Amino acid sequence: MNYNEYKYVIELDRVPYAVALLESLYGNTDPYPHGTVNSLYYDSLSLAMYEQCVGGNEFKAKYRVRWYDGGLYQAQIKDKDMYGIGKLKSRLPYQPNTAIADLPTYWHMLPLTEGERTAMDIRARGTRMGPVYSVAHIRYHRRRYRSFDFRMNIDTNIEIESTGKHPMGVVGKQRIPLAVLEIKTTQDRPKLPFLGALKLRQDSFSKYGLGMQLLLSEPDALNKYLTVR
Repeated sequence: MNYNEYKYVIELDRVPYAVALLESLYGNTDPYPHGTVNSLYYDSLSLAMYEQCVGGNEFKAKYRVRWYDGGLYQAQIKDKDMYGIGKLKSRLPYQPNTAIADLPTYWHMLPLTEGERTAMDIRARGTRMGPVYSVAHIRYHRRRYRSFDFRMNIDTNIEIESTGKHPMGVVGKQRIPLAVLEIKTTQDRPKLPFLGALKLRQDSFSKYGLGMQLLLSEPDALNKYLTVR
């Protein structure tokens, strides 16, 4: 099922207020209220998915392997266009060795069971980008809230580190000096009263896109986000 995703950048000095407000309204509404999220991002030889993120493309795709505190490991493909977001997830049949020196290929991490329909779909859709290579590990702390159709997250302590495995030679480690509120819903626009209190501006924020800009030393990467007030 497709859904809509709305993102709001939060400068770090405003995070305590945002967290306190959502905790007062929606605290303990999600079965997993907080935890660490890890994602390994894969990209094509030409970094096509990174270029989609920062170029304002109508269509964006992301290939990643994600895991959580509870030990759930998933291979994911995420498609985003003007009609919403679609996501394919396939649970990995084993815990991969996530040491940077030993990262497997994206396709080798998928379940090998022929009857796994989601894995087969991921394989089929993934071929349009050609070979993909691990490029970055992103880690952050996530607080989760729910209200009716709305799923809300506040992501803080966002870090990105190169895997050192991409042929383009992307290297380094950076901390993103921002937090982000994400709202996911099947509705066209989130009508939530706390948005007015927080006075946040909706933005097309991408952890992968901004993180890669910082790793690639792109000038002025943060400028558009540090003037949100």
